[in-house]
Amino acid sequence: MSHLQSVSNPKRGDSKDPALPGDKREVGDLAQWCISTAKPGCGADQLRDGNVDTFWQSDGHGPHVIDIRFQQRIVVDTLCLYLNYTLDESYTPMSLCIKAGTTANDVVDIDTWELNEPVGWKKFVFPKDGKGIFVTCLRVYILSNHQNGRDTHVRQARIYG
Repeated sequence: MSHLQSVSNPKRGDSKDPALPGDKREVGDLAQWCISTAKPGCGADQLRDGNVDTFWQSDGHGPHVIDIRFQQRIVVDTLCLYLNYTLDESYTPMSLCIKAGTTANDVVDIDTWELNEPVGWKKFVFPKDGKGIFVTCLRVYILSNHQNGRDTHVRQARIYG
Protein backbone atom coordinates (compact mmCIF):
# COMPACT_ATOMS: atom_id res chain seq x y z
CA MET A 1 0.00 0.00 0.00
CA SER A 2 1.14 3.51 -0.72
CA HIS A 3 1.24 6.70 1.21
CA LEU A 4 -2.28 8.04 1.89
CA GLN A 5 -2.89 11.16 3.90
CA SER A 6 -5.91 13.09 5.01
CA VAL A 7 -5.10 16.64 4.02
CA SER A 8 -7.86 18.78 5.42
CA ASN A 9 -11.55 18.36 5.99
CA PRO A 10 -13.30 21.42 4.62
CA LYS A 11 -16.89 21.93 5.63
CA ARG A 12 -19.61 21.01 3.19
CA GLY A 13 -19.64 23.59 0.41
CA ASP A 14 -16.01 24.60 1.09
CA SER A 15 -13.74 23.23 -1.63
CA LYS A 16 -10.57 24.93 -0.47
CA ASP A 17 -7.68 23.11 -2.09
CA PRO A 18 -5.71 20.76 0.13
CA ALA A 19 -2.62 22.16 1.82
CA LEU A 20 0.55 21.16 -0.02
CA PRO A 21 4.15 22.34 0.12
CA GLY A 22 4.73 25.70 -1.56
CA ASP A 23 6.69 24.23 -4.47
CA LYS A 24 3.66 22.26 -5.72
CA ARG A 25 1.19 23.65 -8.21
CA GLU A 26 -2.14 22.35 -9.39
CA VAL A 27 -1.74 21.27 -13.03
CA GLY A 28 -5.22 19.87 -13.66
CA ASP A 29 -6.18 22.73 -15.96
CA LEU A 30 -3.45 21.56 -18.36
CA ALA A 31 -5.18 18.20 -18.76
CA GLN A 32 -8.23 16.76 -20.43
CA TRP A 33 -10.38 14.93 -17.86
CA CYS A 34 -12.54 12.00 -18.98
CA ILE A 35 -14.57 9.51 -17.02
CA SER A 36 -15.65 5.96 -17.88
CA THR A 37 -19.40 6.54 -17.36
CA ALA A 38 -21.61 9.17 -15.76
CA LYS A 39 -25.18 9.84 -14.72
CA PRO A 40 -26.63 12.91 -16.50
CA GLY A 41 -25.45 16.13 -14.83
CA CYS A 42 -22.80 14.31 -12.77
CA GLY A 43 -19.84 14.12 -15.15
CA ALA A 44 -16.21 15.12 -15.45
CA ASP A 45 -17.02 18.85 -15.16
CA GLN A 46 -18.23 18.30 -11.59
CA LEU A 47 -14.83 16.86 -10.62
CA ARG A 48 -13.23 20.24 -11.32
CA ASP A 49 -15.97 22.79 -10.57
CA GLY A 50 -14.62 23.80 -7.13
CA ASN A 51 -17.82 22.79 -5.34
CA VAL A 52 -17.83 19.83 -2.94
CA ASP A 53 -21.63 19.75 -3.09
CA THR A 54 -21.45 18.43 -6.67
CA PHE A 55 -19.86 15.16 -7.75
CA TRP A 56 -19.10 12.77 -10.54
CA GLN A 57 -21.39 9.76 -10.31
CA SER A 58 -20.53 6.71 -12.37
CA ASP A 59 -23.24 4.75 -14.12
CA GLY A 60 -22.83 1.00 -14.36
CA HIS A 61 -20.48 -1.73 -13.27
CA GLY A 62 -16.88 -0.97 -12.31
CA PRO A 63 -14.11 -0.56 -12.28
CA HIS A 64 -14.84 3.13 -12.75
CA VAL A 65 -12.09 5.22 -14.32
CA ILE A 66 -10.94 8.84 -14.22
CA ASP A 67 -8.63 9.45 -17.18
CA ILE A 68 -6.33 12.50 -16.97
CA ARG A 69 -4.44 13.27 -20.21
CA PHE A 70 -1.84 15.96 -20.76
CA GLN A 71 -0.79 17.22 -24.22
CA GLN A 72 2.88 16.90 -23.33
CA ARG A 73 4.91 15.04 -20.73
CA ILE A 74 4.67 16.60 -17.30
CA VAL A 75 5.93 15.71 -13.83
CA VAL A 76 3.15 14.87 -11.38
CA ASP A 77 3.49 13.62 -7.83
CA THR A 78 0.21 14.01 -5.96
CA LEU A 79 -3.44 13.35 -6.66
CA CYS A 80 -6.02 14.73 -4.23
CA LEU A 81 -9.62 13.54 -4.19
CA TYR A 82 -12.42 14.99 -2.12
CA LEU A 83 -14.56 12.12 -0.82
CA ASN A 84 -17.38 12.12 1.71
CA TYR A 85 -18.47 8.83 3.23
CA THR A 86 -20.90 10.61 5.57
CA LEU A 87 -22.95 11.89 2.61
CA ASP A 88 -22.24 9.23 -0.01
CA GLU A 89 -22.03 5.97 1.99
CA SER A 90 -22.04 3.05 -0.50
CA TYR A 91 -21.04 5.39 -3.34
CA THR A 92 -17.72 6.18 -1.61
CA PRO A 93 -14.58 4.57 -3.09
CA MET A 94 -12.94 1.97 -0.87
CA SER A 95 -10.15 0.69 -3.09
CA LEU A 96 -8.40 2.49 -5.94
CA CYS A 97 -5.41 2.01 -8.19
CA ILE A 98 -3.45 4.73 -9.98
CA LYS A 99 -1.76 3.89 -13.27
CA ALA A 100 0.49 6.14 -15.35
CA GLY A 101 2.23 6.17 -18.69
CA THR A 102 3.09 8.14 -21.79
CA THR A 103 0.07 6.82 -23.75
CA ALA A 104 -3.20 5.16 -22.86
CA ASN A 105 -1.71 1.88 -24.10
CA ASP A 106 1.37 1.77 -21.85
CA VAL A 107 -0.02 2.68 -18.42
CA VAL A 108 1.46 0.68 -15.54
CA ASP A 109 0.39 0.38 -11.92
CA ILE A 110 1.81 3.05 -9.65
CA ASP A 111 0.13 1.79 -6.50
CA THR A 112 -3.14 0.70 -4.88
CA TRP A 113 -4.78 2.32 -1.87
CA GLU A 114 -7.47 1.16 0.57
CA LEU A 115 -9.73 3.78 2.15
CA ASN A 116 -11.74 3.53 5.35
CA GLU A 117 -14.83 5.76 5.34
CA PRO A 118 -12.97 8.84 4.01
CA VAL A 119 -14.30 12.35 4.61
CA GLY A 120 -12.48 15.34 3.10
CA TRP A 121 -9.42 15.66 0.90
CA LYS A 122 -7.39 12.47 0.54
CA LYS A 123 -3.87 12.86 -0.77
CA PHE A 124 -2.22 10.13 -2.87
CA VAL A 125 1.53 10.66 -3.26
CA PHE A 126 3.47 8.80 -5.95
CA PRO A 127 5.98 7.44 -5.99
CA LYS A 128 6.39 7.12 -2.24
CA ASP A 129 9.37 9.49 -2.22
CA GLY A 130 7.13 12.21 -3.71
CA LYS A 131 9.69 13.16 -6.37
CA GLY A 132 7.15 12.67 -9.13
CA ILE A 133 6.85 10.81 -12.40
CA PHE A 134 6.78 11.97 -16.03
CA VAL A 135 3.42 11.23 -17.63
CA THR A 136 1.05 12.22 -20.36
CA CYS A 137 -1.62 9.80 -19.15
CA LEU A 138 -2.76 9.15 -15.59
CA ARG A 139 -5.64 6.82 -14.78
CA VAL A 140 -7.48 6.38 -11.51
CA TYR A 141 -9.30 3.05 -11.26
CA ILE A 142 -11.95 2.81 -8.57
CA LEU A 143 -11.90 -0.90 -7.87
CA SER A 144 -14.56 -1.10 -5.16
CA ASN A 145 -16.87 1.02 -3.05
CA HIS A 146 -17.90 0.84 0.59
CA GLN A 147 -20.81 -1.52 1.39
CA ASN A 148 -20.30 -3.18 -2.03
CA GLY A 149 -21.82 -0.16 -3.78
CA ARG A 150 -22.06 -0.30 -7.57
CA ASP A 151 -21.72 3.35 -8.63
CA THR A 152 -19.24 5.81 -7.20
CA HIS A 153 -19.11 9.48 -6.14
CA VAL A 154 -15.97 11.63 -6.33
CA ARG A 155 -16.67 15.21 -5.31
CA GLN A 156 -13.46 16.98 -6.43
CA ALA A 157 -10.14 16.06 -7.99
CA ARG A 158 -6.80 17.92 -8.09
CA ILE A 159 -3.46 16.88 -9.59
CA TYR A 160 -0.16 18.44 -8.51
CA GLY A 161 3.34 18.57 -9.93
